[in-house]
Amino acid sequence: MAIREEIPAESRNLTEMSWDPITRIVGNLGIYTKIDFDNREVVEPWVEAAEKAGEG
Repeated sequence: MAIREEIPAESRNLTEMSWDPITRIVGNLGIYTKIDFDNREVVEPWVEAAEKAGEG
């Protein structure tokens, strides 16, 4: 079993990345995240989606 050690937030070097809008879908979709490349960890991933009114 792997044991994870928590890294203090103030010692992280986080990079914010976003992909918005993502095309070829109906509606709006965006992917957002904060990545700690030094420790190879995705820290805060989230997705926002909205369907276009009157379609679908």
